[in-house]
Amino acid sequence: MSGQLCLRGVMCGQLRLCGVLHGQLRLCGVQSTSDEEMEEARKQVEVETAEVIVCLQDELSLLQQEVQDSNTKEMETRDRMMLLQTEMKVLEDNLDLKVKDNTTLTEMLEDRENRLRKLTEEWELLTCEIEYILAGGQDALKDATARRNQELLQPKLQLLNCPTYEKEISSCLSLQENGI
Repeated sequence: MSGQLCLRGVMCGQLRLCGVLHGQLRLCGVQSTSDEEMEEARKQVEVETAEVIVCLQDELSLLQQEVQDSNTKEMETRDRMMLLQTEMKVLEDNLDLKVKDNTTLTEMLEDRENRLRKLTEEWELLTCEIEYILAGGQDALKDATARRNQELLQPKLQLLNCPTYEKEISSCLSLQENGI
């Protein structure tokens, strides 16, 4: 930006100077016919013109360097952008894979939870059935034990046939049947 202002300022100044010198040349031609003065004025205009050309070439060189730097930065920015887009694509693909894996694992977990729930319900049913069978078996065992005891004691009671002992034995048998 400063190069552009400098270039414009130099160009405007040099053009004004050229216009003044050109006017002087005309005046010189009218006022003086001396070839030396004309030659000196022409040389001065050529020197000034050469200085303007050199200044313009320097400014042009600076502008070309700025354009080249800008193009280089633009290329670097494009390269970085392409790299970032590639990285973003890879990250998006990885995210998609993770989402699919997560969905699969969630479905597997739900399936296992359902199977575990069913197994728990089956175990509870089996536990209830076992408790019922054991309770029935215990009652049957008590009844069988009472009958066996009565069968074993019956012949002995008949031998004793004593009314006093009969009440006590009956009392003992009833206590034994009740589990006391």
